[in-house]
Amino acid sequence: MLNHNDKPYNINHSYIDWYAQVRYYLGNWNFSATYISDSTSTDGCMNGIWVYGKNDWYVTAGWSNSDWNIKANLINLTRWNWRSARMVMRSKYYDTAETQLDGQSHAMIQLSVTYTFGFGKKVNRDNEPGVSGSAASGIL
Repeated sequence: MLNHNDKPYNINHSYIDWYAQVRYYLGNWNFSATYISDSTSTDGCMNGIWVYGKNDWYVTAGWSNSDWNIKANLINLTRWNWRSARMVMRSKYYDTAETQLDGQSHAMIQLSVTYTFGFGKKVNRDNEPGVSGSAASGIL
C-alpha cells in the first residue's frame, strides 16, 4: 500500500500486508495454520489518520465424511485484550492517537458441526422422450 496525504498533513506511508497458510490432509482429517500480518491503512478520510491493525493467526482442525463435517478454530489464543487497532495522526500543528476496542481481535474458539442430508427424489433419465446421452440418474 502506498499512501500520500497532501496539505496540511503532507504524510507519506507505504506498507506491505501478507499472509501464510499451511494445510495438511490425513484421511478424513484436515489441519491448517494461518498467519495474517498486521494491516495498516488510512481511515478512509482525508484527515491524515493512519490505522495500525493487529496480526491474526488461526489453527484449524477438522474431520469430515460424506454426511458430517466437524471443525474447530483456535483464533488469536495469545491475545486476551480488546485492543484491535491504533489510529495515529501526526502533523506540524498537533498529533492524535486513539485506540480502537472491539471483539474482532480477541482470543476465540469456534466449533462448528454440520450434517448434510440428501433431499429430493431420485429419478432415472434413460426413459425420457427425446433425451440422448444424458446422465443415468439425478436429483429432482
